[in-house]
Amino acid sequence: MPDLSHLPPYHHVSYSFEELGILPADVEPLLGFTPGHTPEPFPTLTDDALREAPRLFAPEAGYALVTDFAFDSSNRHFRAGTHLFHPGKIIFSQIRHARALLFFVATAGEAISRRCHELNAAGDTVYSYLLDTLGSVVAEKALEKMGQNFEKQDLPPGWNLSESYSPGYCNWDVAEQQKLFSFFPPGFCGVTLSSSSLMHPVKSVSGVIALGPRLRRKGYHCAMCNDKTCIYRRIRNTAP
Repeated sequence: MPDLSHLPPYHHVSYSFEELGILPADVEPLLGFTPGHTPEPFPTLTDDALREAPRLFAPEAGYALVTDFAFDSSNRHFRAGTHLFHPGKIIFSQIRHARALLFFVATAGEAISRRCHELNAAGDTVYSYLLDTLGSVVAEKALEKMGQNFEKQDLPPGWNLSESYSPGYCNWDVAEQQKLFSFFPPGFCGVTLSSSSLMHPVKSVSGVIALGPRLRRKGYHCAMCNDKTCIYRRIRNTAP
């Protein structure tokens, strides 16, 4: 196994909104439209949101490197440290060949929630919805950028990354975020977890990425999943 001792147990990075390179085409699928075929007023509102975004978002992302783990294929669960995780058969099948794990968290920051609350109170619910959607994109893009940088700088030769997988999707109980967050220092990336496993700031994501020579990013297996609220399904179903 390659030596991973040069990697820190935790890594955290902050980004500017501009560094994420977000375009209207990144937002349109989450609004339910095919990029380039979005009806008004959404293109105009998206342009407005992208102009306002640098003042609203404080993207951050980070990970905890996990090397003490073991998979149980017969029960489709894995142990990490002293915790037992039950990610469901779809996610388990995609990460079971891991040689190391990254437990991650990424956030768009909390200012976006305050801004959306103000807009809703003023009756501007459409623009609030669009900004809220953009917040989801920002959190995912911060995670994506962190993964890209890890792949370029820290991934051992011959190894690959899996897709990212989060509690709450593909039948992975969201309550297992409590176990996942135990691997982070308190307030890591400015994100905290409530007793009901809700993250604050709201526009945050957490989960696992697997590392190893037998891992590949193959896209999300939406046809195998019955989660109708999944953002990855919405992106896939509106792709050109």
